Amino acid sequence: MHIAPALVAGCLALQASAFLVPLEVSEAAQQAKSELASLLATTGHTVDLDCPGCPYFGVEDTEHPEDDVENKIHLEFDMDSEQGLTINGLPIFSSDPSNAAIPYIVTAPQIRVEDGRKTDPVRLDFAWERLPPITSADEPDVSILPLRFTILGLQGYPVKVDTIAIELLHTSDQTSIARILSIPFEDTPGAQTCDTTSKWSLCRLRAIVVARLQAIMEAAKARASSATKAWSSANNSEDQPKDKGCGRGRGKGPGMFGGRPPHGFGGPHGGPHRGPPNGFHGPPHRGPHGPHGPHGPHGPHHHGQHFAHHRFHRFSHMLHQTLRFFVIPAILGVIGGLVASAIGMLVGQCISYLWIRFHRGVVRGHATRRNIRVVEIVLDEEEKDALIIDEEAMDTPPEYTDVEAHIVDEKH
Repeated sequence: MHIAPALVAGCLALQASAFLVPLEVSEAAQQAKSELASLLATTGHTVDLDCPGCPYFGVEDTEHPEDDVENKIHLEFDMDSEQGLTINGLPIFSSDPSNAAIPYIVTAPQIRVEDGRKTDPVRLDFAWERLPPITSADEPDVSILPLRFTILGLQGYPVKVDTIAIELLHTSDQTSIARILSIPFEDTPGAQTCDTTSKWSLCRLRAIVVARLQAIMEAAKARASSATKAWSSANNSEDQPKDKGCGRGRGKGPGMFGGRPPHGFGGPHGGPHRGPPNGFHGPPHRGPHGPHGPHGPHGPHHHGQHFAHHRFHRFSHMLHQTLRFFVIPAILGVIGGLVASAIGMLVGQCISYLWIRFHRGVVRGHATRRNIRVVEIVLDEEEKDALIIDEEAMDTPPEYTDVEAHIVDEKH
């Protein structure tokens, strides 16, 4: 009894483009959406990074680290009130571009795996990378900011730990931490080439910079290759005839403004080697097979030659523009810089020569005079010493006695 109404309702539902959702279902979906948004908006993340072979700065003695203690590095990632990333409460990344050059200092406590005790914060030697943001054409206001945090050492001691990969979800309203991943140490730059015995941090930092430059160059090459392919495909589409129907050449018909007839065009009763009705064949092609060659008045090699000539013309134009606007100005700039450097060196040498010639000459004259006086004084002292020595070498003078005193006594 109810089958016919059900079939009618089903047929009508097939043609419907919208359905009415009850209020209870809408409220449940809205609640689930809000819970998901609150889950994604969670900013705090804690990472206990394994640190095999790392020196352990103990709780009691923090100046002399211990070597054979299994420990971890405690890191807490969070967002501050200014939508900037912090590690253990210390700012490391700011959404404001003007604060990008601020030198950051990051410290982190160590956790002893045996009993879970934390040490005092230890200064970290680290490398911080900010990669290009990832955007979408569908949602231009939403972007993902990938970051890399690599710990190179603990207070100057080299360590071998994984790299932390952080992805920030940036919208027009706020910035939150989307997820945090770890990259194994073996896959990080410099892990296999750097030696821990000599300048470990500097070697790792240099390897990270080189790897980042190589990635930028590879991305640029990929974009250039895709642009070249797109440009060549566009040129091919322009060179090929768009209308391939009967009686169509390269945009013109056989009798329109003296256009060239298609290959193998025949008259009303002609075959493949007869000319058009107006009797125009164009200039004959001389070749080894006769005036028209083996393929009739317009062989297939004509379009190939024209296409090759067209591509060669485009390539020569591009090469000319490159030489004119890039290579020649660069060469002129290098030559100008070398000439300016040579002129500066010559001027500096002249100034140095004049300074030495006049100013130093006067100073040396005074110094020579002072030296002569000093030599004269030394000679006087030597002569005086020689006189003293000669006097000591002479005979001692005779001793005198008070003879007059004895004579006076005799008179009395």
